[in-house]
Amino acid sequence: MRHHLAYASPVVIDARMKPGYPEELIVREDIARLVDARWDEYFPEGIKPR
Repeated sequence: MRHHLAYASPVVIDARMKPGYPEELIVREDIARLVDARWDEYFPEGIKPR
């Protein structure tokens, strides 16, 4: 088990948006409906959406 990172509690992650980050992507409603309707075709082994 060499080369594995180990952290001690507490671990703090700064997930705030920062000035250099790109804008958040927002999916169009028509695309979301299409993907939801065809989800089982895209992932036949049962991966669950959001």
